[in-house]
Amino acid sequence: MTTIAPTPGSQVGKGAANVPEIRVASPADLQFAEGSGALRYSVTLDERGHMDMLLLNKGSRELLVVFHGATVPGHHHLPRFEWLRTLNERTDFSCLFVSDPTLTLDTDLLLGWYLGWKGMDLYPLLGETVQRAASAVAAEKIILTGSSGGGFASLQVAPYLPGSLAIPFNPQTDVTRYHWNAQASYLRRVMPHLRQRENRKAWGRTLGDRTAATRRYGKPQPNHVLYVQNVRDEHHYHHHYRPFAERAEKGPNKERLVFEEYSAAPFHEPPGRGRFVETIQRGSKMLEQWPG
Repeated sequence: MTTIAPTPGSQVGKGAANVPEIRVASPADLQFAEGSGALRYSVTLDERGHMDMLLLNKGSRELLVVFHGATVPGHHHLPRFEWLRTLNERTDFSCLFVSDPTLTLDTDLLLGWYLGWKGMDLYPLLGETVQRAASAVAAEKIILTGSSGGGFASLQVAPYLPGSLAIPFNPQTDVTRYHWNAQASYLRRVMPHLRQRENRKAWGRTLGDRTAATRRYGKPQPNHVLYVQNVRDEHHYHHHYRPFAERAEKGPNKERLVFEEYSAAPFHEPPGRGRFVETIQRGSKMLEQWPG
């Protein structure tokens, strides 16, 4: 598909701005290069949005897929490849960083949960894309991770990749349980046809499992989960973590889910770099011990 030379991993700059970009006309045309190093990809999804990715091939047995949370105006810019510097410097994992295509629909949208838009359910598409990347880098294991909204995406995409491991940090597990202003912004900018519902939760039920990992994991799933939660993040602990964990204890995926709690600052923040890397590395070892 291309003869563009990848950028060596040691030379990848901030935000991968110095990494060559390959433009792809559609998901069906996407082919990841097999050489070591880093390349960016921009894939047109339809007339509304596109998907930006960075594939960093280090020749490891694992492919780590990274999703991001909400953007902060003036601080984050699209495409966003969260944890790039940390993972490039501290691990030997091959990584696929995926910027949320939902945010390409409106520059004022800060959080989209990788939900997609009308006629564009991103989760199965992301599952297929990750599988293509894993084949290109010859990865034997797939780990998906992210914090907050990125953690939600990791939970939602992993079921499309049998045998994979999702490691969400302090994620939302039901979008309709999150702050209404974030939901309202998404509806107004992306799904205006769903705004006129009788109550705030009805729009989420219209999209089914797409807005609720609690519903998705109420059915048997082929992946594993290592769920990591700061107990002092009160909103996420009580409204997302506990409902998910309590339902999981009674559900069909009980043996495939592990829950870890830690205590950090009393607000919603990503984990520290040390905790993040250590958990990913430990999760990789745990995945080797899990049956298919």
